[in-house]
Amino acid sequence: MKILKTLAVAIVAGLAIYAWRAPLYTVSMQTYAVLFPCRVPITYRLGTIDPQFGLSTSTALADMKEAASLWNADRGLLSYDQEHGYVVVSFEYDTRQETTQKLSTIGQSVDQDRASYDALKRQYADLYASYEQKKTAFIAANDTFKKDAAQYQSEVDSWNVRGGAPQDVYAQLQAEKNRLTEKQAQLRQSQTSVNTDVDTINVLVGEINALAKTLNLDVGKYNTIGALADGEFEQGVYESGLGKRTITIFEYENHTKLVRVLAHEMGHAIGLDHVDDNQAVMAAFNQGAKIALTKGDVQELDRVCAQSPISVLESKLADYWSMISAGTQ
Repeated sequence: MKILKTLAVAIVAGLAIYAWRAPLYTVSMQTYAVLFPCRVPITYRLGTIDPQFGLSTSTALADMKEAASLWNADRGLLSYDQEHGYVVVSFEYDTRQETTQKLSTIGQSVDQDRASYDALKRQYADLYASYEQKKTAFIAANDTFKKDAAQYQSEVDSWNVRGGAPQDVYAQLQAEKNRLTEKQAQLRQSQTSVNTDVDTINVLVGEINALAKTLNLDVGKYNTIGALADGEFEQGVYESGLGKRTITIFEYENHTKLVRVLAHEMGHAIGLDHVDDNQAVMAAFNQGAKIALTKGDVQELDRVCAQSPISVLESKLADYWSMISAGTQ
Protein backbone atom coordinates (compact mmCIF):
# COMPACT_ATOMS: atom_id res chain seq x y z
CA MET A 1 0.00 0.00 0.00
CA LYS A 2 2.83 2.41 0.94
CA ILE A 3 4.53 1.69 -2.39
CA LEU A 4 1.31 2.49 -4.27
CA LYS A 5 0.91 5.79 -2.40
CA THR A 6 4.51 6.72 -3.12
CA LEU A 7 4.01 5.84 -6.77
CA ALA A 8 0.82 7.89 -6.94
CA VAL A 9 2.56 10.91 -5.42
CA ALA A 10 5.42 10.52 -7.87
CA ILE A 11 3.01 10.33 -10.81
CA VAL A 12 1.09 13.42 -9.66
CA ALA A 13 4.35 15.31 -9.14
CA GLY A 14 5.58 14.22 -12.56
CA LEU A 15 2.34 15.36 -14.22
CA ALA A 16 2.49 18.71 -12.38
CA ILE A 17 6.07 19.27 -13.49
CA TYR A 18 5.14 18.33 -17.06
CA ALA A 19 2.11 20.66 -17.04
CA TRP A 20 4.18 23.52 -15.63
CA ARG A 21 7.35 22.78 -17.55
CA ALA A 22 7.14 25.98 -19.66
CA PRO A 23 6.53 28.38 -16.73
CA LEU A 24 9.17 26.63 -14.61
CA TYR A 25 11.67 26.83 -17.45
CA THR A 26 10.83 30.51 -17.95
CA VAL A 27 11.27 31.33 -14.26
CA SER A 28 14.55 29.44 -14.02
CA MET A 29 15.98 31.03 -17.18
CA GLN A 30 14.85 34.54 -16.22
CA THR A 31 16.24 34.16 -12.72
CA TYR A 32 19.52 33.23 -14.37
CA ALA A 33 19.24 36.27 -16.67
CA VAL A 34 18.75 38.59 -13.70
CA LEU A 35 21.57 37.05 -11.67
CA PHE A 36 23.94 36.95 -14.62
CA PRO A 37 23.24 39.95 -16.93
CA CYS A 38 23.79 39.70 -20.70
CA ARG A 39 24.11 35.88 -20.71
CA VAL A 40 20.54 35.10 -21.84
CA PRO A 41 17.76 37.45 -23.06
CA ILE A 42 15.28 38.87 -20.56
CA THR A 43 11.74 38.33 -21.83
CA TYR A 44 9.05 40.96 -21.45
CA ARG A 45 5.34 41.27 -22.19
CA LEU A 46 2.56 43.83 -22.09
CA GLY A 47 0.39 43.88 -18.96
CA THR A 48 -2.48 46.33 -18.55
CA ILE A 49 -3.05 49.79 -20.01
CA ASP A 50 -5.32 52.19 -18.13
CA PRO A 51 -7.86 53.45 -20.74
CA GLN A 52 -7.33 57.04 -19.53
CA PHE A 53 -3.93 57.05 -21.25
CA GLY A 54 -5.64 56.78 -24.63
CA LEU A 55 -2.85 54.44 -25.71
CA SER A 56 -3.68 51.53 -28.01
CA THR A 57 -2.24 48.06 -27.51
CA SER A 58 -0.55 48.13 -30.90
CA THR A 59 1.13 51.46 -30.17
CA ALA A 60 2.29 50.30 -26.74
CA LEU A 61 3.77 47.12 -28.21
CA ALA A 62 5.52 49.03 -30.99
CA ASP A 63 7.00 51.51 -28.49
CA MET A 64 8.11 48.69 -26.18
CA LYS A 65 9.89 46.92 -29.03
CA GLU A 66 11.51 50.18 -30.18
CA ALA A 67 12.76 50.74 -26.64
CA ALA A 68 14.12 47.20 -26.41
CA SER A 69 15.89 47.58 -29.76
CA LEU A 70 18.18 50.22 -28.23
CA TRP A 71 19.73 47.56 -26.01
CA ASN A 72 19.48 44.79 -28.59
CA ALA A 73 21.75 46.33 -31.23
CA ASP A 74 24.52 43.77 -30.95
CA ARG A 75 23.66 41.69 -27.91
CA GLY A 76 20.01 40.54 -28.01
CA LEU A 77 19.40 41.36 -24.35
CA LEU A 78 15.60 41.70 -24.45
CA SER A 79 13.03 39.46 -26.11
CA TYR A 80 9.27 40.02 -26.45
CA ASP A 81 7.13 37.05 -25.36
CA GLN A 82 3.48 37.92 -24.70
CA GLU A 83 2.68 34.45 -23.35
CA HIS A 84 5.59 33.81 -20.98
CA GLY A 85 7.35 37.20 -20.75
CA TYR A 86 8.97 37.57 -17.34
CA VAL A 87 9.02 41.38 -17.06
CA VAL A 88 5.45 42.72 -17.21
CA VAL A 89 5.05 46.26 -18.58
CA SER A 90 1.90 48.11 -17.46
CA PHE A 91 0.57 51.66 -17.70
CA GLU A 92 -0.93 53.05 -14.48
CA TYR A 93 -2.78 56.36 -14.70
CA ASP A 94 -2.58 58.80 -11.79
CA THR A 95 -2.02 62.51 -11.13
CA ARG A 96 1.32 62.45 -12.99
CA GLN A 97 -0.22 61.71 -16.38
CA GLU A 98 -3.21 63.89 -15.55
CA THR A 99 -0.79 66.75 -14.92
CA THR A 100 0.94 66.20 -18.26
CA GLN A 101 -2.34 66.05 -20.15
CA LYS A 102 -3.68 69.22 -18.52
CA LEU A 103 -0.44 71.05 -19.19
CA SER A 104 -0.75 70.00 -22.82
CA THR A 105 -4.24 71.52 -23.06
CA ILE A 106 -2.88 74.89 -21.91
CA GLY A 107 0.06 74.70 -24.30
CA GLN A 108 2.79 73.92 -21.79
CA SER A 109 5.42 71.27 -22.56
CA VAL A 110 6.96 69.30 -19.70
CA ASP A 111 10.62 69.94 -20.49
CA GLN A 112 12.85 69.49 -17.49
CA ASP A 113 15.07 72.57 -17.63
CA ARG A 114 15.35 75.95 -15.94
CA ALA A 115 13.70 77.77 -18.85
CA SER A 116 10.58 75.61 -18.49
CA TYR A 117 10.59 76.20 -14.74
CA ASP A 118 10.68 79.96 -15.23
CA ALA A 119 7.98 79.81 -17.92
CA LEU A 120 5.73 77.81 -15.62
CA LYS A 121 6.23 80.35 -12.84
CA ARG A 122 5.23 83.21 -15.16
CA GLN A 123 2.17 81.30 -16.33
CA TYR A 124 1.31 80.52 -12.71
CA ALA A 125 1.56 84.20 -11.71
CA ASP A 126 -0.71 85.34 -14.56
CA LEU A 127 -3.27 82.62 -13.93
CA TYR A 128 -3.27 83.15 -10.16
CA ALA A 129 -3.94 86.88 -10.59
CA SER A 130 -6.85 86.09 -12.92
CA TYR A 131 -8.12 83.48 -10.47
CA GLU A 132 -8.08 85.96 -7.56
CA GLN A 133 -10.11 88.48 -9.61
CA LYS A 134 -12.65 85.84 -10.65
CA LYS A 135 -12.91 84.49 -7.10
CA THR A 136 -13.48 87.96 -5.60
CA ALA A 137 -16.11 88.80 -8.23
CA PHE A 138 -17.83 85.44 -7.72
CA ILE A 139 -17.97 85.82 -3.92
CA ALA A 140 -19.44 89.33 -4.21
CA ALA A 141 -22.02 88.27 -6.81
CA ASN A 142 -22.94 85.18 -4.83
CA ASP A 143 -23.47 87.22 -1.65
CA THR A 144 -25.73 89.64 -3.55
CA PHE A 145 -27.65 86.72 -5.06
CA LYS A 146 -28.23 85.17 -1.61
CA LYS A 147 -29.60 88.48 -0.26
CA ASP A 148 -31.86 88.98 -3.28
CA ALA A 149 -33.06 85.35 -3.13
CA ALA A 150 -33.80 85.65 0.60
CA GLN A 151 -35.73 88.89 0.05
CA TYR A 152 -37.70 87.32 -2.82
CA GLN A 153 -38.59 84.25 -0.72
CA SER A 154 -39.63 86.44 2.20
CA GLU A 155 -42.00 88.42 -0.01
CA VAL A 156 -43.44 85.25 -1.56
CA ASP A 157 -44.03 83.77 1.90
CA SER A 158 -45.67 87.02 3.02
CA TRP A 159 -48.16 86.96 0.14
CA ASN A 160 -48.81 83.23 0.55
CA VAL A 161 -49.85 83.85 4.16
CA ARG A 162 -52.33 86.45 2.90
CA GLY A 163 -53.83 84.06 0.38
CA GLY A 164 -51.90 85.13 -2.70
CA ALA A 165 -50.55 88.19 -4.42
CA PRO A 166 -52.49 90.55 -6.72
CA GLN A 167 -51.94 90.06 -10.44
CA ASP A 168 -49.53 92.97 -10.83
CA VAL A 169 -47.46 91.91 -7.77
CA TYR A 170 -47.48 88.29 -8.96
CA ALA A 171 -46.08 89.43 -12.33
CA GLN A 172 -43.33 91.36 -10.56
CA LEU A 173 -42.50 88.34 -8.38
CA GLN A 174 -42.41 86.09 -11.43
CA ALA A 175 -40.05 88.49 -13.21
CA GLU A 176 -37.81 88.55 -10.13
CA LYS A 177 -37.85 84.74 -10.01
CA ASN A 178 -36.78 84.59 -13.66
CA ARG A 179 -34.01 87.12 -12.98
CA LEU A 180 -32.77 85.10 -10.00
CA THR A 181 -32.86 81.87 -12.02
CA GLU A 182 -30.78 83.48 -14.77
CA LYS A 183 -28.38 84.92 -12.19
CA GLN A 184 -28.00 81.50 -10.57
CA ALA A 185 -27.07 79.99 -13.94
CA GLN A 186 -24.48 82.73 -14.46
CA LEU A 187 -23.04 82.06 -10.99
CA ARG A 188 -22.71 78.37 -11.79
CA GLN A 189 -20.77 79.24 -14.94
CA SER A 190 -18.54 81.58 -12.93
CA GLN A 191 -17.97 78.90 -10.30
CA THR A 192 -17.06 76.39 -13.00
CA SER A 193 -14.57 78.87 -14.44
CA VAL A 194 -13.02 79.46 -11.00
CA ASN A 195 -12.82 75.71 -10.34
CA THR A 196 -11.17 75.19 -13.71
CA ASP A 197 -8.57 77.80 -12.80
CA VAL A 198 -8.00 76.02 -9.49
CA ASP A 199 -7.39 72.73 -11.28
CA THR A 200 -4.98 74.36 -13.73
CA ILE A 201 -3.14 76.21 -10.96
CA ASN A 202 -2.76 72.98 -8.99
CA VAL A 203 -1.38 71.24 -12.06
CA LEU A 204 1.13 74.06 -12.56
CA VAL A 205 2.11 73.94 -8.89
CA GLY A 206 2.69 70.20 -9.06
CA GLU A 207 4.94 70.57 -12.09
CA ILE A 208 6.76 73.65 -10.75
CA ASN A 209 7.63 71.83 -7.52
CA ALA A 210 8.58 68.67 -9.39
CA LEU A 211 10.87 70.60 -11.77
CA ALA A 212 12.48 72.45 -8.86
CA LYS A 213 13.23 69.11 -7.23
CA THR A 214 14.44 67.52 -10.46
CA LEU A 215 16.75 70.46 -11.23
CA ASN A 216 17.86 70.73 -7.60
CA LEU A 217 16.91 74.41 -7.49
CA ASP A 218 17.21 76.32 -4.24
CA VAL A 219 13.75 77.89 -4.42
CA GLY A 220 10.64 78.11 -2.30
CA LYS A 221 7.92 75.50 -2.62
CA TYR A 222 4.57 76.49 -4.11
CA ASN A 223 1.34 75.54 -2.37
CA THR A 224 -1.69 74.16 -4.16
CA ILE A 225 -5.24 75.49 -3.89
CA GLY A 226 -7.02 72.53 -2.38
CA ALA A 227 -5.59 69.03 -2.54
CA LEU A 228 -3.13 67.67 -5.05
CA ALA A 229 -0.95 64.60 -4.57
CA ASP A 230 2.54 65.79 -3.76
CA GLY A 231 5.67 63.83 -4.50
CA GLU A 232 8.41 63.16 -6.98
CA PHE A 233 7.34 63.32 -10.61
CA GLU A 234 8.51 59.82 -11.44
CA GLN A 235 7.61 58.71 -14.95
CA GLY A 236 8.18 55.01 -14.51
CA VAL A 237 9.60 52.41 -12.15
CA TYR A 238 11.18 48.97 -12.41
CA GLU A 239 10.45 46.67 -9.49
CA SER A 240 11.84 43.22 -8.79
CA GLY A 241 10.84 40.68 -6.20
CA LEU A 242 10.75 36.96 -5.66
CA GLY A 243 9.55 35.54 -8.97
CA LYS A 244 8.24 38.93 -10.12
CA ARG A 245 9.61 41.68 -12.34
CA THR A 246 7.47 44.66 -13.36
CA ILE A 247 7.82 47.94 -15.24
CA THR A 248 5.10 50.49 -14.51
CA ILE A 249 4.76 53.64 -16.61
CA PHE A 250 3.02 56.52 -14.88
CA GLU A 251 3.55 59.43 -17.25
CA TYR A 252 4.73 60.34 -20.73
CA GLU A 253 4.31 63.39 -22.90
CA ASN A 254 4.95 62.09 -26.40
CA HIS A 255 6.34 59.18 -28.40
CA THR A 256 9.97 60.08 -27.77
CA LYS A 257 9.49 60.47 -24.02
CA LEU A 258 7.58 57.18 -23.82
CA VAL A 259 10.19 55.16 -25.70
CA ARG A 260 12.94 56.69 -23.57
CA VAL A 261 11.24 55.93 -20.26
CA LEU A 262 10.51 52.37 -21.42
CA ALA A 263 14.13 51.94 -22.46
CA HIS A 264 15.26 53.42 -19.14
CA GLU A 265 13.27 50.91 -17.07
CA MET A 266 14.29 48.06 -19.38
CA GLY A 267 17.86 49.12 -18.72
CA HIS A 268 17.25 48.66 -15.01
CA ALA A 269 15.78 45.22 -15.76
CA ILE A 270 19.05 44.32 -17.51
CA GLY A 271 20.94 45.48 -14.44
CA LEU A 272 22.05 49.00 -15.41
CA ASP A 273 22.37 51.88 -12.94
CA HIS A 274 21.89 55.60 -13.55
CA VAL A 275 24.65 57.44 -15.40
CA ASP A 276 25.97 60.98 -14.98
CA ASP A 277 24.83 62.29 -18.37
CA ASN A 278 21.56 64.25 -18.55
CA GLN A 279 21.02 63.27 -22.22
CA ALA A 280 21.49 59.54 -21.57
CA VAL A 281 18.65 57.06 -21.54
CA MET A 282 19.91 55.91 -18.14
CA ALA A 283 20.06 59.45 -16.73
CA ALA A 284 18.21 59.85 -13.45
CA PHE A 285 15.62 62.08 -15.18
CA ASN A 286 14.18 61.80 -18.67
CA GLN A 287 15.61 65.02 -20.15
CA GLY A 288 17.02 63.81 -23.47
CA ALA A 289 15.33 64.60 -26.77
CA LYS A 290 16.57 61.65 -28.85
CA ILE A 291 15.77 57.95 -28.98
CA ALA A 292 19.39 56.88 -28.93
CA LEU A 293 22.02 55.66 -26.50
CA THR A 294 24.77 58.03 -25.46
CA LYS A 295 28.38 57.18 -24.73
CA GLY A 296 27.45 57.04 -21.04
CA ASP A 297 24.73 54.46 -21.73
CA VAL A 298 27.07 52.28 -23.74
CA GLN A 299 29.78 52.45 -21.08
CA GLU A 300 27.32 51.43 -18.37
CA LEU A 301 26.08 48.53 -20.52
CA ASP A 302 29.64 47.40 -21.18
CA ARG A 303 30.39 47.59 -17.46
CA VAL A 304 27.41 45.42 -16.52
CA CYS A 305 27.92 42.88 -19.29
CA ALA A 306 31.63 42.56 -18.52
CA GLN A 307 31.04 41.60 -14.90
CA SER A 308 31.92 38.05 -13.91
CA PRO A 309 29.02 35.84 -12.73
CA ILE A 310 30.65 35.46 -9.31
CA SER A 311 30.94 39.22 -8.71
CA VAL A 312 27.34 39.76 -9.84
CA LEU A 313 26.10 36.99 -7.56
CA GLU A 314 28.02 38.43 -4.63
CA SER A 315 26.53 41.87 -5.31
CA LYS A 316 22.98 40.47 -5.55
CA LEU A 317 23.40 38.53 -2.32
CA ALA A 318 24.70 41.66 -0.60
CA ASP A 319 21.65 43.62 -1.83
CA TYR A 320 19.23 40.95 -0.64
CA TRP A 321 20.99 40.75 2.72
CA SER A 322 20.70 44.53 3.11
CA MET A 323 16.97 44.34 2.34
CA ILE A 324 16.46 41.55 4.87
CA SER A 325 18.48 43.39 7.51
CA ALA A 326 16.54 46.62 6.93
CA GLY A 327 13.26 44.73 7.29
CA THR A 328 14.22 43.32 10.67
CA GLN A 329 15.23 46.62 12.21
